[in-house]
Amino acid sequence: MNFVSRFAVAAALGVSVAAISVSPANAQRSNGGEQEQPQVELSREFREPAAQAQELIAAKKFAEAEAPLAQAESIASNDDEHYYADWMRFQVELGQGNDDAVIPVLDRLIANPKLPASSAPVLNYERGRRSVLKEDYEGALPYLLKARELGYDQSALPLLIASSYFKLERVEEGAAALEHAVEQEKAKGNQPPADWYRMAISKLYNAEDMAGTARWLLMELETYPTAENWRRTISLYRQGHSLPVKQKLDMYRVMAAAGALADEAEYVGYADAAFNAGLPWETVSAIEAGRASGEIAESSDPANQLYSRAKTAVRNERALSAYESEAAAAADGDSAAQTGDAYLASGNYAKAIELYEMALDKGGVETDEVNLHLGIAHAKSGDLATARTYFDQVGSQGTYADFAKFWTVWIDTSQQQAAAPAEPATAAPVQ
Repeated sequence: MNFVSRFAVAAALGVSVAAISVSPANAQRSNGGEQEQPQVELSREFREPAAQAQELIAAKKFAEAEAPLAQAESIASNDDEHYYADWMRFQVELGQGNDDAVIPVLDRLIANPKLPASSAPVLNYERGRRSVLKEDYEGALPYLLKARELGYDQSALPLLIASSYFKLERVEEGAAALEHAVEQEKAKGNQPPADWYRMAISKLYNAEDMAGTARWLLMELETYPTAENWRRTISLYRQGHSLPVKQKLDMYRVMAAAGALADEAEYVGYADAAFNAGLPWETVSAIEAGRASGEIAESSDPANQLYSRAKTAVRNERALSAYESEAAAAADGDSAAQTGDAYLASGNYAKAIELYEMALDKGGVETDEVNLHLGIAHAKSGDLATARTYFDQVGSQGTYADFAKFWTVWIDTSQQQAAAPAEPATAAPVQ
């Protein structure tokens, strides 16, 4: 193993290595012939103590190597000699555990024009890593970023960059570095660790970057689409947004599709949101699903009272077909969109789709909301491909856009779920 490659190994592993030759040979044999090597200028005066020092270093006699090494260092007069002397000094300080002394040696080696290009990435990484260990994050970043620029691709590098940015409260840059690490791992065919996502989400959320938080929550769900992660994602999203009743209902719908309704409170919350939105059919189906899952006890007063009120409201509601006729005669699409909502809540997805399309044709409606609900209707009917096309038509900003992204992630990951998505059983379609 040549001088340079041993150096790279030592820097990467943080250990001393076996003896190496410091002979001034300017050529080596390769494949049966002479291969020219860069000219190395080592004086006779330098070679003698350097060879003695390296022999002792190879034997791990670091204290005894100090005297001949110091002599070699005092004689060194050109870049080659300084490079070899500093390399040996690196081994001695490393071997004796003198961590504080390693950093200035690395600085000299990195600055030396004789440093081989192949060693520069790992040395910059090592220099930055040691600054991180000393909690000098500002000082670490130039070296870590240089290592990345030079092609150092070990997964620890972007993590160190990210953690340094986070320590300096440069959260956006830290999240970008962590995203680079995620992309690197995926490019290698690996699944990025869950802790990476949680780190970014925590930092962005604490920095009140709700857009960044939502983006990373979606990234986490794409990789780890578990019911627990869905619950955590929706919980954090809910904490960061004050949702009106109808949007709260949309939130519960995606939770139900993802199997993320965890307990009685969530099922009843879903049912209550539907009732307050004027959609008692969905209240009934949500409570029945909660009972079927075992999360709502038959003796639950809050659930039973709400269920009774919803059943009464459904009985007293006139046929949706009457609203459908009014919607067809209306000048704009508002009545059609509301009737579509009722059909969606009642489980008649074909009729819901028909009314939502009518609403879009007539105009005068919140297009993003109607496209979102069209996507939900198609998704619940099992037509995921068409559902996605409507979710994709929802604008890129705002709550409707966020819910469309949640549904898109659910579609993309639904085949990866350990179990089929759990959602409320729907009542018989109401005509």
